[in-house]
Amino acid sequence: MKSQIKPMRIWLVIDSKDVGGIESHILQLAKGLRRMQQEVTIIFLCRYHKQHPLISLCDQNYINYQFLSGSIGSLLQHTLKNNPAVIHSHGYKAAIYCRLIRLCLLLSSVKIRFINTFHAGEIPTGKVRLYDAIDRWSACLNHVNLVVSDAIKHRIPFKTELINNFIDTDALTLSHGKQIAFVGRLSNEKAPDRFVELARRLPQFSFHIYGDGPLARYCVNKHQQTYDFMVNNNQWILYGNILVYWLFVLVMKAYPWLLLRLWDVVFHLFLLLLVISTS
Repeated sequence: MKSQIKPMRIWLVIDSKDVGGIESHILQLAKGLRRMQQEVTIIFLCRYHKQHPLISLCDQNYINYQFLSGSIGSLLQHTLKNNPAVIHSHGYKAAIYCRLIRLCLLLSSVKIRFINTFHAGEIPTGKVRLYDAIDRWSACLNHVNLVVSDAIKHRIPFKTELINNFIDTDALTLSHGKQIAFVGRLSNEKAPDRFVELARRLPQFSFHIYGDGPLARYCVNKHQQTYDFMVNNNQWILYGNILVYWLFVLVMKAYPWLLLRLWDVVFHLFLLLLVISTS
């Protein structure tokens, strides 16, 4: 049955480099809005160096998306040009940017409804702590504030509405696998320590953890023999590359003749491969 709701131009605004809980939430929301005949577009505040994994999922589900330059000015210009009915922000940076846009438009004739969803349940530290404070205390500038848990609701000093996380289960099939998996951020609010304890008590089953976060080292050290631990190792690969690079530089400075020998070996290997390929 078709939706009786009047079609609106709705933006889901995010600043993101990879896929996580917020991105999965946005994808499900965009799919639901599109199913209800709404004109939904995911607005990425900035295009980073690698292609965002969400793009292929958007293409598969025929969801519109747009990349901006990363500045508040680009978001304001895009807003004035396209005049959306609803701007729905997700995450610290997107939320703060969208509230600044609302302040810029207060005296204009542009009528946009601003909505924000608070996702982060962890208590941030460092620079992110400042962003979190600004995000929470400027929430009054939104028309509606949504939260995905009671813990988050208690941290927002203004009126919020609690919504349950949602996922479309129509296309899902029942799994018959034998692996028990934890997938997500390894932080206190996700309670991976309970999963680790469960693995310890049920050694007859195969437990796997997929994720990274502040409790990653704890999970590895606690019961490594009980389950397979598969962290997001991009950061460790980066550190390894840097270490190899500096070791190479130090060795070459100490023994410069090795560089000549190295090039000699590479050159002869190239000639050998050339001869093999042409024979």
